[in-house]
Amino acid sequence: GAGPTCAPLPLAGAFDGKADLGVHTETLVGGLIRLAQRGVVTGDRKPIHRRKLIAAEMVGTEADLEWATSNPVVELHGLSYVADPQVVCKHDHMLAINEAQAIDFTGQVAASHGGTRYGPAWGLANFAVGALLARGGRSVIVMPSVRDGVSTIVAQHDPLVEVTVTRTAADYVVTEHGVASLIGKSQRERAELLIAIAHPDFRQELTQQARKLFWP
Repeated sequence: GAGPTCAPLPLAGAFDGKADLGVHTETLVGGLIRLAQRGVVTGDRKPIHRRKLIAAEMVGTEADLEWATSNPVVELHGLSYVADPQVVCKHDHMLAINEAQAIDFTGQVAASHGGTRYGPAWGLANFAVGALLARGGRSVIVMPSVRDGVSTIVAQHDPLVEVTVTRTAADYVVTEHGVASLIGKSQRERAELLIAIAHPDFRQELTQQARKLFWP
């Protein structure tokens, strides 16, 4: 249960019962601050910036921000440093948790708002790669199975969608319907695993698309 975590999302109890966690994250959120207040996040085992919460930015309630700005354990650094894969990978057991907009059957992740459809997410991509380079590190992409009535798991991305995380860096994908572990899997296996965690309303259509793409 120990080790740094990159977590831009609300934590929803994911780290309850853990101890001696460390934080090295692009965005310091209220959930991480409350874990620090409760003594779950201590940073005692971090190899660099020991006992510090490292982030490039903060978001949260007024009370969260007041606590963070008045507490010397919180340090803000430039994103070019915080999201440098060579810095991220120094943290053993790094768990990079990031939110995505969509993923295709091959594991290509589109993660940001803006741009033609989704904008660039430089920090997210670097954390995903850095976590996989860390000893015992893992990258987790989380997303709802449906956004605005559309499946977030798709057969193929629209040509205008900018890919944030390449298929070679796709590790774990989590929706409310389960977890897909993609590393070491073939494209056909990835399609099957992702369909299993897609919204039930879209699984039949996705299965038909997968069979056209990957079945002989």
